[in-house]
Amino acid sequence: MIMKKLLLTLTVAILAITTILAQAPQAFKYQAIARDASGNTLADQAIGIKVSILQGSQDGPVVFTETHQIQTNSFGLINIGIGKGEVRAGNFSTINWGGNSHYVRVEMDPAGGTNYELMGTAELLSVPYALYAESSGDNNRQGDTDWGINGNHVYTGISSDPSCQSGNVGIGDSNPNAKLSVVMQYGFNTTFRRVNNYWASNSLFLLQRARGTIGSESAVQSGDRVGQIRFEGYHGSGYGEPGAIICQVDGALSGTTVPGNLQFWTTNTSGSNAEHMRINSDGNVGIGTTSPTGKLHIWENSTSAYQIMIDQDSPTGDAAIRLQVETASAISDFTAGIDNDDDNNFEISNTSALTGSGGTDYTDANTMMRINHARNAGVDGIIDFNHQSRARAFLSDSITLWCDASVGPFKPW
Repeated sequence: MIMKKLLLTLTVAILAITTILAQAPQAFKYQAIARDASGNTLADQAIGIKVSILQGSQDGPVVFTETHQIQTNSFGLINIGIGKGEVRAGNFSTINWGGNSHYVRVEMDPAGGTNYELMGTAELLSVPYALYAESSGDNNRQGDTDWGINGNHVYTGISSDPSCQSGNVGIGDSNPNAKLSVVMQYGFNTTFRRVNNYWASNSLFLLQRARGTIGSESAVQSGDRVGQIRFEGYHGSGYGEPGAIICQVDGALSGTTVPGNLQFWTTNTSGSNAEHMRINSDGNVGIGTTSPTGKLHIWENSTSAYQIMIDQDSPTGDAAIRLQVETASAISDFTAGIDNDDDNNFEISNTSALTGSGGTDYTDANTMMRINHARNAGVDGIIDFNHQSRARAFLSDSITLWCDASVGPFKPW
């Protein structure tokens, strides 16, 4: 009988193990050419194809079987999507591609029926990578219960989705205890990079907070912590927290505006962890206080000798503070500090810098007051007052007063 004499040759090319990536492709493409015993193609003919996936070896257990009723083209070419046929056994989506090798067994009925003859069995040397990725290379389960796919997005940890209710991501960490755990021995753990020409584009690192539940969010309230960045150091038996940065809602919401503050916490050598600096919603900075009333508010409750220190290490620089008031018509400046050019005396100047020229009898018109540092000319301390007319006075231990001769004698009260 011709069926028994018919030798069908399949020239196989798995052209694309890519798949139609909408949800990871639950199929891969298979092409073949059907020929008779003489090598002639079976052109424009209806044939039946039976495909089985075997696990482990060409004689291994069948994990999936399907059939196709197709029509060859004028060249005898057939195109099928393995995974898209009429399922006869198994579940294509639960095949454990990463756990074992797999083989494809092809059978055919050239008459288009179900009287299949074996055409051959071949190993899948190229694993359908998208299918393997969808199961996350899970060697322990037939199906994956941690990950889901939505278009081009991969997600996990969605309590409302029974296919991926749990799952943490570990990079360099085989046992992550957070949604994302990055562990490296050297270098930076994480790099965020944005390349564009717009400074106001998407954030590189974003922490968001809402009340309520996922899908039913509600507005945050004053006092809610929106996010925090914690720093931890290993102390020999575990990790301790030396510091943290916290962002907190600071006041009532107004429309789409969420006011907030930034808090900076540190731990001292006694193990006490507390907030030590805050920037409130008005931009006021508080050191030692959580309620700063000015642009810089320092509060101290200790026996410290000072609260602010300016340490100028340059041999030519001044240690000074500049105060400025700007109006529509003018800018008024006062600068106070130690003038390096004036024998390290403390000065108050009515300009934007200290301008003393040194010595005990200076002529600088901008220096309004000077306290002598070195006690020049044997005088035990000098306080020298000055104004634009150069009338001036200094006080020593003997409270001697004098003035510029061009102005006249200084008169005490």
